[in-house]
Amino acid sequence: MAGTIDLAFCTVSTCIENVKAGKLRALGYIAPRRHPQAAEIPTFAEQGLTIDVGSYNYILAPAGTPKPVLDKLHAAINKAVTSKAFDERLQRMGLEPVPSASPQAVSDFMVSEVRQWGPLVKSLGLKIE
Repeated sequence: MAGTIDLAFCTVSTCIENVKAGKLRALGYIAPRRHPQAAEIPTFAEQGLTIDVGSYNYILAPAGTPKPVLDKLHAAINKAVTSKAFDERLQRMGLEPVPSASPQAVSDFMVSEVRQWGPLVKSLGLKIE
């Protein structure tokens, strides 16, 4: 808003008030369907663009954690994620809860993200600090 950034990706909860106030212009929403709190913003897919970038939060366990422990944690976390109270709270924040299929599915997804984005990160010389 100070004119120093030309483009940004932000969550609905972070930007929607400034979009509605006319301080920011939303170009599109990155998701398969429009967000309930920003139904006026078309998805990029609706505009013919394929953009697969998202924001994800996972709870991770140390390497070598026994499978029965991972399975128990996964079941408990998914129970919380699929609860009505959790869903309502995230929706108020402009977020959507998405339960994972399994601990292995989370691991597989993270590996695929590193494969997808790793070369770009390296080519740009970015470092995690």
